[in-house]
Amino acid sequence: MKITVTESMFREQFKRIRPENFSNAALESLFAYYEEMEQGSGEEMELDVVAICCDWTEYDSALEAAESYGFKSKDAGDDERADMNERAALEFLTDETTVLEFGEGNGVVVLNY
Repeated sequence: MKITVTESMFREQFKRIRPENFSNAALESLFAYYEEMEQGSGEEMELDVVAICCDWTEYDSALEAAESYGFKSKDAGDDERADMNERAALEFLTDETTVLEFGEGNGVVVLNY
């Protein structure tokens, strides 16, 4: 027996099982990603909160995520250079794995590789 999971149900399950793993903005991006995957493949997916938590990591910025994978940024002395570093970090990550951007800042969820 299967049920259709809404975004609020998706969020609820994470808050119940792994409440500290993802922000609400990250969960919104993850839900959209999995919903799109399911629609694209035509196959129903099972919601496995623990597996998703193991597969993805949330970061405050692409630069933070990329540096955790060995990306070296340039000295960010001004806003323009910081923006260049963020864009370069995002490009580095998207060349390696799946990256979901979210929120009004530079937050990302990265598929661990």
